[in-house]
Amino acid sequence: MRAEERMRARFRELLDEGRVEVVLGYARRPSGRIGPEFIEEPDGVDRLVWNPLCDVNLARYLRDLRDRRVAVILKGCDSRAVVELLKANQLRRENLFILGAPCRGIIDRRRFPIPPEDAEWEPDGIAVHLNGTRRRFEGEEISFEACRSCRYPNPVIYDELIEEPVEVDQSRNPYDEIEGIERLSGEERWELFRREFERCIRCYACRNACPLCFCEECFAESLRPKWVGRGVQVKENITFHLIRMMHLAGRCVGCGACERACPMDIRLHLLTRKVERIAEEMFGYVAGLSVDEPDLLTTFSQDDPGDFIL
Repeated sequence: MRAEERMRARFRELLDEGRVEVVLGYARRPSGRIGPEFIEEPDGVDRLVWNPLCDVNLARYLRDLRDRRVAVILKGCDSRAVVELLKANQLRRENLFILGAPCRGIIDRRRFPIPPEDAEWEPDGIAVHLNGTRRRFEGEEISFEACRSCRYPNPVIYDELIEEPVEVDQSRNPYDEIEGIERLSGEERWELFRREFERCIRCYACRNACPLCFCEECFAESLRPKWVGRGVQVKENITFHLIRMMHLAGRCVGCGACERACPMDIRLHLLTRKVERIAEEMFGYVAGLSVDEPDLLTTFSQDDPGDFIL
């Protein structure tokens, strides 16, 4: 039985038995795009799919369902976001049935001039259906940047897995690109970030797509006090993104939802990955791995680096 079929069968059982009230998964839209789907009747699970086009982080939608019994399918990065939401008391673990889905990389739709019609993982790559033809690609050719540097493709929290965990290449350095930027001069770094963030139109799609941006009032919209202007200018844009990254320090799980949502294709991972690297190298902390691990910014150790203190 394929993973997709196992997923449907298990979700149908959970609804039939009354163990959950709603299932959260992926389904194909009339446009052909795959997006989140909420199912309350057992027959509805036949609409659900699981393939390399399932790019949305479903953890983003769980807060709206926190008081209901929910079954959800989660990739590795999605599950890490759920861990952070649980630590922040935004979800109730007893209300969740997590079907873990080991992930071999999600397709970056921007690499295709027309939307793929379908796709499936193969032992040595990803097969993509385009305009009535089937083509095979190496996974790294067409997957998201976040997937190419992912160290946790297997769910870290789950009740059941729909297939065996995938092997992880531990030899890969996820910070190669960041280290390259660090070697640039200050002027070169400024020019790089200026080119990226001058394109920002302040639509806040990055914030809205992020499963861990859940403040009742966002600093970007606060008037008393006013933290950042609303003008679409390079310095204001950079200020917004830097403050947002600091708010996510020790919580961002690198799922790439913000970058996928950006209509201007800004490489937001240049900021998120840098903050992630600082947290790991200075404090040995990686977000979203354990519900029992205290938050990075709520703990103190006498062994913490203090070189910045005069």
